[in-house]
Amino acid sequence: VYPNPASSAATFVYVHDRPEQPLSVTATVTDLAGRVIYTGEQTVLTYDNRTELVWTFAGGISPGIYLVRMTVQVSDSENISKTLKLMVKKQ
Repeated sequence: VYPNPASSAATFVYVHDRPEQPLSVTATVTDLAGRVIYTGEQTVLTYDNRTELVWTFAGGISPGIYLVRMTVQVSDSENISKTLKLMVKKQ
């Protein structure tokens, strides 16, 4: 996740070992109380091992600490998930 801390947008980067395969990627952002603040999804056919998903803070988001759960699914494979912290500062 970069930048971290973020003020107007965050970029979620995922690196994988499945180039040239379709990937289904979901980024779910929750506050520390567990409320879902944002969900972004995309299905991509990557040509290298790095792909990005950008979240622009539309409608305003309160400064604080959030959890980002990245889930990647490769066709005919299990889901792989990782949770990261994102700090949001005032704009």
